[in-house]
Formats: sequence, C-alpha cells, structure tokens
Amino acid sequence: MTTPLASLIFSLAALGSIIADTLTLEGHVGGDVQVRCSHINADDNVKYFCKAPCMTESNILIKSTRSGEPNIDRRYSLFDEGSGVFTVTIFDLKKSDSGTYWCGVDREHKQSLHEVILTVLEGKDMQGFGLKP
Repeated sequence: MTTPLASLIFSLAALGSIIADTLTLEGHVGGDVQVRCSHINADDNVKYFCKAPCMTESNILIKSTRSGEPNIDRRYSLFDEGSGVFTVTIFDLKKSDSGTYWCGVDREHKQSLHEVILTVLEGKDMQGFGLKP
C-alpha cells in the first residue's frame, strides 16, 4: 500500500527534481534585491537562478562558474560561496520582475530547487527613515 507522502516523493523523483522551501521577498522599482540560496552537499555543483517555469535552459537567468568567480550578466549577479550557499542580486528592479523564481543546483541525477516569490512594489523604500511610501 502506498501512502500519499510516498506518492508525492515518488512523483518528485520521477520529475528529476527535489523541491523544498519557499522564500518570499519584496523590493522596490529601481532598487536591488538579494536572494540567498542554500543547498546541502552542493559545494562544487553549478548553481543557477531562473524564472518560472524553469524547465529549459532558456529560463535560466544566470548560473555560476566553476571557477568560483562572481558571475555578472546584465541585471543579475551570482556569487557562489563554495559551501552550497550562493547569493543572487537582481539590479534595477522593474514591476515586471514580480513573480516566481527558482534557486537551483545541477546534480548528476536530479536537480534541487528552492522557490522564490518576488513582489516588486512601486515607490521607494522609506522604512529606514521612519516614513511610509
């Protein structure tokens, strides 16, 4: 007899991906946002950041280099700390950047993904000054 949890795990494994955790972030138009992603046992793996649905190479916005150097491409940067942790920065946010993204790690038999939901708000972030936009 198969339990619902076993069915879910089997379905995810059949898709070739393991999905965990959701990170929700807010940023402001014209500002920058940093996304810190962490994956276990991924020190030397290629890391990437993509916009949903993240099913093909064309959905990948930026990926790490194996050399450990930061990768900067247009409005995105990715810095791989070499410990399974990497940080993606999106520069000059636009309202159209709102949506679902994925932090991913290439693995031999499957990928591991963390969902990131970004909401880009109009106006400047004035909270640090005690003001509301």
